[in-house]
Amino acid sequence: MIDMHTHFLPGVDDGCRNIEESLSLLRECKKRGVDTVYLTPHINHPKYSNTKAHILDVYNGVKSQLESTGVKVYIGSEIYLTPNLDFDNIISLGNTRYVLVETPFDVFPVYLNDMIFKLQLADYKVILAHVERFSWLVKNEELQHDLKTKGVKFQVNYGSLTDRKHRHQIKKWLSKGWIEFLGSDKHRMDDGRVLIEASEALEKFNKDLPS
Repeated sequence: MIDMHTHFLPGVDDGCRNIEESLSLLRECKKRGVDTVYLTPHINHPKYSNTKAHILDVYNGVKSQLESTGVKVYIGSEIYLTPNLDFDNIISLGNTRYVLVETPFDVFPVYLNDMIFKLQLADYKVILAHVERFSWLVKNEELQHDLKTKGVKFQVNYGSLTDRKHRHQIKKWLSKGWIEFLGSDKHRMDDGRVLIEASEALEKFNKDLPS
């Protein structure tokens, strides 16, 4: 079981505040049957001045300590999509060409299609993070279909599978085979987000699939 969206890299954004908190969360992931975690700190976000060099430096310094929990960790990033995105400053997920991207939640980013096209021209495969949270996407079925036609992958947050606000929309996407990735988007011990429970994850997905 893989959690492909977390903020467990300590001290770089609004995620874990220190290495002790990172280790506690990873130990809990292991207890829940999650043995692989992607660390996806914010990049290009207006609130956080992270750079690729700094993130990689922190990751390389704590990787072995984090993996002492028995969980394999890979570095990535959650890229805030903007028209002026510096492609040299992004981090793909592990050793892949997949990139995890986010946008504003409530306002449609008019540059979305253009930036997806540019990322794909650069041989990146785009994953849209926590798609259920984007009101501009949930309301627009034509845009959803267009993004899937373009090969954009959808990630949902584990906690949203049972959230009344998001459950109906996720069920529709699941029935179309449009959800490819699951993540916790967990930031801190006390943030209220739910860590993935491996033994229940598949069951929750199956409950949402049409009979």
